[in-house]
Amino acid sequence: ERRDLLNAIAQQVSVALHNARLYESLETEKKRISELEEEAQKKLARDLHDGPIQTIAAITMRVNFARRLIERDPKEAAEELKRVEDMSRQTTREIRHMLFTIRPLILERSGLIAALYQLADKENEIHHQNVLIETDSELPHELDLGKQGAFFYIAEEAVKNARKHAESAHIWVRLRREDDRFILEVEDDGVGFNVGGVDASYEQRGSLGFVNMRERADLVDGILHIESAEGEGTQITLSVLLEPSQITQNVAEHS
Repeated sequence: ERRDLLNAIAQQVSVALHNARLYESLETEKKRISELEEEAQKKLARDLHDGPIQTIAAITMRVNFARRLIERDPKEAAEELKRVEDMSRQTTREIRHMLFTIRPLILERSGLIAALYQLADKENEIHHQNVLIETDSELPHELDLGKQGAFFYIAEEAVKNARKHAESAHIWVRLRREDDRFILEVEDDGVGFNVGGVDASYEQRGSLGFVNMRERADLVDGILHIESAEGEGTQITLSVLLEPSQITQNVAEHS
């Protein structure tokens, strides 16, 4: 009996030490990720300051210059405004590129599914919102990181919109493959809305979020479909075509 007791104590001590090491490792990893995220934020701030912010300041100066030219030299004013337009388009491209490259670290480290589950956990922990993830664990390996980022961003934006505006009890995030396409669905059981009304105006509640999702879908040549009706919930679907090489690779792996 004494030996059994000592063995039981030894096992408990061993488990406690193992758990302590796991906890220490987890805390170290959390600290490292936090430091990486802080550095990423600093880099983004530097990139914005060195790029788009300076260009926008230059655009403001050129617009003021063109305004003074209008009466004195309309032709030169028109040429100056054309240069301003070119600068504006370039700045838009730069900002879109920055948005495309912003991804949560867990997406780069562990992939899309892990990032979606983390999103669901955060929504539940912080906002007490029930988010359910339904996906095939093998699917995202066929998507490059840029497309995974677009899928995650649209899922995140759709979940946020549902939580803030839909008054939904449940939000479902589904990821699946259909032939040569990847499909993301975000569905809620909330109050729904008039899709046409939101599309018609940036001023309506939540419409800017839908515009952002459409822009993200365009960046990966995806098709975004929003289906909703008042009192019937909302379903947002993103469909992205697989590259031919990805289709060939998938067929080879399963043959």
